[in-house]
Amino acid sequence: MNGDEFTYERTKNTKFVGFLKFLMICSGTWPYQWTDNIILKKLYSFFYFIPTAAFALFCISLPLEIFINSTVSTENIYLNSGFAVDVTKIVIRVIIITKNKLFDIIKDIMSNEKILYKTNDWDAIECYLGYVRSLKFKLITLFITTMKTCITFILIEVYNNIETNKIHVAKNETIESPLLYPLYIPYYSMTEQNVISESGSIGSVGYKEKENTRDILIGDEVLYILNTFVALLVILGVNVTFGFSITFMTYAAARLGVLCIRLRRLKDIAITSYGDDINLALKILIMEHQHLIGFIRILNDKISMITFAEFLFSSINCALVIVNAIKADTLTISSMYSLGYMTLLIEQIFFYASSANEIKLQSIAIIDACYESDWNTFDEETKKMLLIVMMKACKPIEISIGPFSSMTNETALMMMKACYSYVAFIKDSTI
Repeated sequence: MNGDEFTYERTKNTKFVGFLKFLMICSGTWPYQWTDNIILKKLYSFFYFIPTAAFALFCISLPLEIFINSTVSTENIYLNSGFAVDVTKIVIRVIIITKNKLFDIIKDIMSNEKILYKTNDWDAIECYLGYVRSLKFKLITLFITTMKTCITFILIEVYNNIETNKIHVAKNETIESPLLYPLYIPYYSMTEQNVISESGSIGSVGYKEKENTRDILIGDEVLYILNTFVALLVILGVNVTFGFSITFMTYAAARLGVLCIRLRRLKDIAITSYGDDINLALKILIMEHQHLIGFIRILNDKISMITFAEFLFSSINCALVIVNAIKADTLTISSMYSLGYMTLLIEQIFFYASSANEIKLQSIAIIDACYESDWNTFDEETKKMLLIVMMKACKPIEISIGPFSSMTNETALMMMKACYSYVAFIKDSTI
């Protein structure tokens, strides 16, 4: 935790990272001081280990449940494979976020937000807040969709486990532990029931069988509740790891948007802030442009492999889930869950691509902003500097997909086309 070096007074400007901050506090990963209450700070330092351990165990136990547990139904093999791909993608995010110290960018966001508010430039602030609202919409939408998807998964697992164990009890067979992340908590309930009726026969259905079945379900309820609590922590972790990238990309686009507004109002800014020295005002804005180019390049270097993982795995994952849904003979609970899961994956693809695409659009918009700055009234030196800025902006700033092309809205559509191709290939190969 870096709470001592970045105090509560300096972390109040968190409008941009507001929802991400909420998710991080709930998941125990917020790196800065968020309260002055000593007791809460002490409790929070211990709470950090709970969601971290839950998230780590999730990434270990879910693939093991899919590939090792013999009770997993083969009819959901594509859905289970999609889970494994998703876990791989999540692990890659966590590794890169930790290795590249992306937490430090949050400090940069809060510091620049404080500076922006002090300028009293209300047009720029309103533009900034527009990006805040856009980001909040994306993160809240993803959080709600993830919550609905996970709760549906929990209900399916609990229902299947209860129904399966009713059959095992009736047949005097060993009952199964809950399939929902079985490695989190050792299974403590009864592992075998010898159901004996009042007449002494084994396996007959009677009062004692119903009583034992009730005991099993009550014994499992605690395990279901604990596993559900762990699942909620995992939901927070998934949204935090995904929220990092789109928050930072949206922030970069917001800074470029603010720069465009200031370039359009160059003459007014020079009059109000720089003693009518347009040349000096433009030099300050050029320095801001240079700083932003460097910031986005560093950000791209840090998250390019996350972008690559999203591009590579998301379309495959989506294809596997779609195949699982269309192979169902009837509209089962599992197929309905597959459709909800597919919705979440599509949201992630397009939200990620649109955040990256906005950086490209705003970097090019600098050309129009320079042209709209009443340049014809400026001196020759200022005109030359504006021309240099416009020439530099002709090459858009982009977020790259690893060593390959850039991530844009067109890339998202290409991913969906690839998803369709994967679906067709999987269907044809399994006929």
